[in-house]
Amino acid sequence: MTRPRPAPKWIVINTHRDYPGTTLDLSEFAYGAPDQKTGQGAYNWNGGFRGRPGLLEDLMPVIRAKLSAANPHNYATNVSQLRVLFRFLDAYENMLGRSGAKYQPVERLHHLTGAHLDMMTKPAPGGEWEAAGSYHVSPLRTLILDAVHFHDLPQLNLAALSRRRGLPRDVPTADVGASLIRFLRSEVLAVFARWRRADHLAANGRNLLDFPKFERS
Repeated sequence: MTRPRPAPKWIVINTHRDYPGTTLDLSEFAYGAPDQKTGQGAYNWNGGFRGRPGLLEDLMPVIRAKLSAANPHNYATNVSQLRVLFRFLDAYENMLGRSGAKYQPVERLHHLTGAHLDMMTKPAPGGEWEAAGSYHVSPLRTLILDAVHFHDLPQLNLAALSRRRGLPRDVPTADVGASLIRFLRSEVLAVFARWRRADHLAANGRNLLDFPKFERS
């Protein structure tokens, strides 16, 4: 069975001036992906999933807004995150089907619930899926919540993501380092400001210890 040609509505065209003409084909999420893959990417392939064109259609406006001017070198990561979601949905629905439970398949965005996204972060009781890490779940949550807002759907109730305790060997990212520098700089400036105020008051013969509490900074 040959795969249909990708429709234009499943393609993101990069509009950034540094990457003119670069495209991202997301049609695999509409048509489905095979269980086995050959060629490029076959070594790390984690299995196929069925297509959900309605869900993809609901997500596309936000995906296009986020990625049309993004660095295409990150496209592989964005696709990998979507594959985690689609594989989880297959595994979850297959588990419910085997148990005989009645359920609503996720065909559109409004079928997604907070329970789906919370369960992604926990391993399945029977091993049907592995817990997805925050590296994948956090961007997916942002994408889905933005799409919910875009389509004016009821907000999802989500539990807070558990944070992994840092290990001594963890290396801070550039963003973490920049944030720490900004914080330390603001603390140093605040200390210098208090010193200058104290010097000014002392030069005028005033004692900070004699000030009422409401006058202290």
